[in-house]
Amino acid sequence: MTHPRLLAGLATAVCAVLAMPVGRAEPASPAASPTVRLAQAGSVVYSGPGRCLLEINGRTYLEGACQIEQGSDTLRALPPDGRLPGYFGYLVFDDATQAEGYWNGEPRASRAHNRLGTMRRDGDCWVNAGARICATPARR
Repeated sequence: MTHPRLLAGLATAVCAVLAMPVGRAEPASPAASPTVRLAQAGSVVYSGPGRCLLEINGRTYLEGACQIEQGSDTLRALPPDGRLPGYFGYLVFDDATQAEGYWNGEPRASRAHNRLGTMRRDGDCWVNAGARICATPARR
């Protein structure tokens, strides 16, 4: 059975793809903004710079300056300029304390197909036994 929040998150990702390729390997135009706002019924919570951490099985894939895209029920932690190669994490919130985590798994992959499992909130991070995704907006 497909998780309903996953379907909502995938719909959000599809809307973002329509605006600009996910991962922005090739910007739509030189003047295109590096920020893709989530197209989910106007539910953008935060879209901008921040500090992120993506750790999988003890290995760090993204740390430091990043681009954060957060909607009411999704969050993406991207490389700072949003361009590939790079790794990124994606969360689909179940509620305020739990989310399903995903990541792209290999550089230049533009979709987060690799499931990290159920993650619990710990401050600005979402963690489980094998992964940690942290995203702290710069405005704090």
